[in-house]
Amino acid sequence: MNEELVTKSIIYYLKENDWNIFAFDYPQSGTGFLIHPNDRLEKNKESIIPDIIAYKDSTCIIMENKSYYYEQDFIKLDNLKNDVSYSNDLKSILKRLNCKNIKYGIGLPEKDFIQNKSEEHMELVDFIITVDDSRNCKKHLY
Repeated sequence: MNEELVTKSIIYYLKENDWNIFAFDYPQSGTGFLIHPNDRLEKNKESIIPDIIAYKDSTCIIMENKSYYYEQDFIKLDNLKNDVSYSNDLKSILKRLNCKNIKYGIGLPEKDFIQNKSEEHMELVDFIITVDDSRNCKKHLY
């Protein structure tokens, strides 16, 4: 299962569960929403383009998706969540979407969640959404 299929499946799942999709980015498309560092000196240097930004009620979610387990995405989201370096754009997203908080999550194929080290890095994210071969999604909360 490729990353685009993971992302599409999760978008469908979120819409079915009444989430509004603010932005999404398919692999290598560069069409998503950029989150810039506060002290950027160059236009897009060190910017982050999440795979999905969605919102519902007063909660916004920011997701990174892969077709395989990728530890760096867990670390990237943990940094985004806990480091103030991106706080200006994150505050802007909250205001724009009328949200009070942001939850950070990973999207993976189900087999990669079970077979790899996802559970070792659960504490770095708020949730994981897995996609099985039938494109069914399951949310794992932490």
